[in-house]
Amino acid sequence: ETYREALTPAGFALLRKLQSGTPLVPACEAVTSELPGAAATLEADLSGWFQRWASLGLFTDIVVS
Repeated sequence: ETYREALTPAGFALLRKLQSGTPLVPACEAVTSELPGAAATLEADLSGWFQRWASLGLFTDIVVS
């Protein structure tokens, strides 16, 4: 089954970083340094993104190190 989800450029960039294995904080830092205006977007939308992504099953485990 294929599902399509609209993402902002910052949301897409963050998911790609996380997919590649980058931990959350370094992933957010990388996105904010790569995309102008991403810091404000992350601040406003990060919580909602994770709620949505978790509800879609994109995250099934959290590792705290």
